[in-house]
Amino acid sequence: MEHSGSGGSPVTLKTIASELGVSVTTVARALKDGYKVGPETVRKVRETADRLGYVRNLEGAKLRTGKTLVAMAFLDFAEEEEIGDSGAVGILNGFHKCLAATDYAVRVVPAPRDGSAIERIRDVVRGRLADGVILDLTELQDARVRYLLEADFPFVTYGRTELFSEHAWFDIDNEFAAWQSTDALLRDGCRRIAMIDGDPRYTYVRQRLRGYERALSEHGVKADPALHHHSVLAADVARAAVGPLLERGADGFVCSNELTFLGARAVSGTGSAMMSSGSASPCARAPVSADMWRPRCMPRISRMSPPGRLWRNCC
Repeated sequence: MEHSGSGGSPVTLKTIASELGVSVTTVARALKDGYKVGPETVRKVRETADRLGYVRNLEGAKLRTGKTLVAMAFLDFAEEEEIGDSGAVGILNGFHKCLAATDYAVRVVPAPRDGSAIERIRDVVRGRLADGVILDLTELQDARVRYLLEADFPFVTYGRTELFSEHAWFDIDNEFAAWQSTDALLRDGCRRIAMIDGDPRYTYVRQRLRGYERALSEHGVKADPALHHHSVLAADVARAAVGPLLERGADGFVCSNELTFLGARAVSGTGSAMMSSGSASPCARAPVSADMWRPRCMPRISRMSPPGRLWRNCC
């Protein structure tokens, strides 16, 4: 039973088939992808389905196929609420656009940062809670990826690993993004560039570090570990980190995303913080489409070009 028509009777594939004098198989194919059905028949079937008020019964489809029609995404979300996480929203929009023409729904849960991450994945696989998963916070030797490969369970990672077994992934060019931002600051005259980023156990942070250090090396500047701050990516955390970095002589900041950029800028933009540090006018760039500013003079805002998208589909 899919839907009730105007007379109260259920509208099924058989109802549409009887209305048009075609087989149930023809109706099913026409409503799905038109396989082996002529364009005119597809049009008539779909128009009749709309007129009669047919709605596909997904619960029935789940029973017939044994699928959940759910893709579960384990994503990293900022815990602070003062700004919001535009990066996560963009990723979610992309997921929904990709699945818009399918019967699949995306279920999003926060990606655990502790030892429970692998157990959460095992629960999904053992309980068949989804037909596939999307993983964030990817590590070089990611235990979740190893488990899913061994379980032969469909998945894709946001970020890359260094495992020997290939798997599907999508990513941005983090190394180029950090290089681009650091290079721009160096060309603007900064020499003590601080980096505010995430935990180095994650692949994307390692990639950004490589890009940051490569840009410094190309300009003959030695990287100073005292100018690195690695922690949770949040505006309040970045805001607290800026003062100590300024005291260590930072004259520029490379921020990992909009959250850290805005948090760092809130402190660096205050005259008291600047004067007490005794540093030159600092500027900052965030690798992914963020801004640069000079707080002691008329602000100059410029957008960084987003880095290229990368992906591998091993399916």
